[in-house]
Amino acid sequence: MTTMEKIENLTDEQIALLSTINDEAGLNEFFESNSIELDDEQKALLLDYLKTGKLELSDEQLDTVAGGIAKVIVIAITELFKKS
Repeated sequence: MTTMEKIENLTDEQIALLSTINDEAGLNEFFESNSIELDDEQKALLLDYLKTGKLELSDEQLDTVAGGIAKVIVIAITELFKKS
């Protein structure tokens, strides 16, 4: 199962828990316990989103994100939050 599939399969309870995380240690623990691997940049983007509720990336940041996957992952998670 891919990282994206694992994220898309998070339960409402897992999404609710994820939405309460506000530090890197908590984020690392959540993803490790759910067997989801994110790189440091992906974690930083997600943590920033969880703290601010906004996903703002400059064109330069978009260019440096590995294949755009970090943004895709954060967008997928934000869509899950909207559904719950």
